[in-house]
Amino acid sequence: MTGDPGGGHNSRMDAIPTTRTELGLTLLVTAYLPDQIPILDTPQIALAGRSNVGKSTLVNCLAGRKGLAKISATPGKTRSLNFYQTGAAGYCLVDLPGYGYAR
Repeated sequence: MTGDPGGGHNSRMDAIPTTRTELGLTLLVTAYLPDQIPILDTPQIALAGRSNVGKSTLVNCLAGRKGLAKISATPGKTRSLNFYQTGAAGYCLVDLPGYGYAR
């Protein structure tokens, strides 16, 4: 017997409710060329970083579903800017191509 009434768990942490924050993201446009970039009245948040660090995974996590943002095991695969409109939040997330490779 360890003397831990929580059975090895932190009972204070177990009591904290967890909430899922899903933004209701939808793919608005995928832009490969400058003239394909939309002119938007809403604020845009750019997700920038090295290749293969999880930018697209973050988009899927925020959306609460897999497969919205394409994820590749090959670094540098994304060649487009992907604009995702949030539901009620009123802004766009822009998933940018990565630069370099994160090891």
